[in-house]
Amino acid sequence: MENKTMEKRINHQNRQRFVHAAKLFAIYYVIELVLLLILRFCFRGANLRDILSYCVVSAILLLGGMMIRELWHKRVPSDLMLLGFAAYSFYFFGERIMSEVYVAIGTLPYWMNVAAIWAFLLIVYGFSVSVRIPVGVVGAFYILLSVINAVLKQFRGRGIDAIDFYSVKAAMKVAGRFRYRVSAGMVIGLLCIAGMFWVLFFYVKGQKSFSEWKRESPAGSMKNKAARALIFAAGVGVFVFILGTDVLEKRGYTPAYSSERNGVLFNILFQLKYLSLDVPDDYDERVVYEAAERYVSGEPGDLSGYPNIIVIMNEALSDLSVYGEFETNLPVLPYLDSADQNMKKGYAYSSVYAGNTAVSEYEFLTGDSNALFQTMPYATMIKSGTQPQTLVSALNELGYTTIAMHSYYNSAYRRTTVYDVLGFDRIFFMEDMEELEYLREFATDASQYRTIYKMFEQKEDSERLFVFNVTMQNHMDYDYENAEFAEPIVLTEYPGQYKQVEQYLSCIHESDRAFRELTDYFAVVSEPTVILMFGDHQPKLEEEFYNRIAGTSDSYVEENGIQYLVPHVMWANYELEESFCGLTSLNYLQANLMDAAGLPLTGYQQYLLKLQQQYPVISSHYVITAGGSVRFTQDCIGDLSEYRSVMYNHMSNISHNPPGFFHYR
Repeated sequence: MENKTMEKRINHQNRQRFVHAAKLFAIYYVIELVLLLILRFCFRGANLRDILSYCVVSAILLLGGMMIRELWHKRVPSDLMLLGFAAYSFYFFGERIMSEVYVAIGTLPYWMNVAAIWAFLLIVYGFSVSVRIPVGVVGAFYILLSVINAVLKQFRGRGIDAIDFYSVKAAMKVAGRFRYRVSAGMVIGLLCIAGMFWVLFFYVKGQKSFSEWKRESPAGSMKNKAARALIFAAGVGVFVFILGTDVLEKRGYTPAYSSERNGVLFNILFQLKYLSLDVPDDYDERVVYEAAERYVSGEPGDLSGYPNIIVIMNEALSDLSVYGEFETNLPVLPYLDSADQNMKKGYAYSSVYAGNTAVSEYEFLTGDSNALFQTMPYATMIKSGTQPQTLVSALNELGYTTIAMHSYYNSAYRRTTVYDVLGFDRIFFMEDMEELEYLREFATDASQYRTIYKMFEQKEDSERLFVFNVTMQNHMDYDYENAEFAEPIVLTEYPGQYKQVEQYLSCIHESDRAFRELTDYFAVVSEPTVILMFGDHQPKLEEEFYNRIAGTSDSYVEENGIQYLVPHVMWANYELEESFCGLTSLNYLQANLMDAAGLPLTGYQQYLLKLQQQYPVISSHYVITAGGSVRFTQDCIGDLSEYRSVMYNHMSNISHNPPGFFHYR
């Protein structure tokens, strides 16, 4: 009798607990659905397929965890499902709602992001055996990550990359000048995450800590430890899969993709293993020495017969007409579009979009493409204590005085260390330049060029200068309200409709004017001088504008990589040779510059010019063959294995560089 009474009481308690859990379940989904539908119909921030997907997957995890706990009294399996519910909720609300990162539902990156968050939760759970602790710790981290990603997307149209951690100091210095816009998605995403916190914390509020659990069941302590170890190992296993295997690469995934393609957390984790470079599987030192036998460096000549060389890597300089025609009140680039005397012009493929300027710097200065390694080169390839052979060291050998200039803080992308390792004789940052003028709080191209004039006027007659100048005038963001332009550019068909576009066009209009002043100055100089200017990447502007002028309702048309095209122009105060590649990629520009300037070429520069004939473009995303075929870079790795070996030997196996190939001696 007593047993039956006890059984009825237990069954009643179970039913009560299950009813309690079901009420929490219902309340949670009513609140979350209302918020998501408000976002969908009032702000167009989430589609119904996304909402349905979240409801189905999260309901299975949450209701399943509650049922296992209440009906079968299995705590650990229940906790694992509840943590899975938390992981899926963090991913959905943090990325798809707050950051608007729409990785295709059901794809591998979609589930890898969920798995990575779940793995973090499992690792913390393995130490605590508590749902609240991992959800609180990992949740705080992931909310911060999502907010930062959302803010970065506003500024540059691209979320967090692993290399961004190398420019945190510089970012903090300028963070105050940006205007942050709190979107409806950010507010509703945070509210939804708060609801998820509430349902989990309230539901498991009476849960015992691991120490209490262990004291109550000492006989099962070994079993509990084993369970914790397995859970911890499962979490670690996810990171081993991402960081320690090449399964993802074989499936075609690449760290050159942004978080919009891979998802925020998965993209960062995936890129982390490329912050260090291992020996490629197909590396063959013999082919490097064979190449060195075919291409022998030229002999340095008389310095007095060489031209001064000025290279302007112009921040975000691009020609938006590559997307389609549009009308403005004034010509945007009147000088670059009209000038043809002693000037060669074309387009180059950049490996980056809307940021990661250091990749473009690296490709130009070294001649190596970031395509075949997909590293963060200023972080991995250029290290203190090494002496890499680059354009800088080659010009040093020829007797040039080599100067690096950047009109911004010296903390971004380790430039102070990098420029020193590359061998620049003199290095100038913003604080080292006098009389800089500012437009939108960035140093103008024109005022930075005046520093070049002063250097030229102060040099010895027998001295030849190589100046590598990285500008800042056209840097994002393009929402600055108090910008004063001498000749503001207006879209005559859509005046005031695309303010970012108009501000950006006004900026590069000033760059065009400054470049004309630069060439006018050196046009009357007696010493031969060559000037190369190219853009490092395209800007992030209103996507609707791109779609409108391109005549498509889709996002960017990526078939031919238009969003990676940047202009390059070479000018000299004497007649340039006819040979010039109009369509190329940034890794080839230094060899073309040296050839056009009439300087002796290193063996490697000769190798690049020959490779350029077969593959005019090799960038992180696209390869274009001599026949005009456009291919994805990942599909061409096998065809470019020799170049890959040469590049690895060049910068990562310096002690085994073949003599007289990357340098003259």
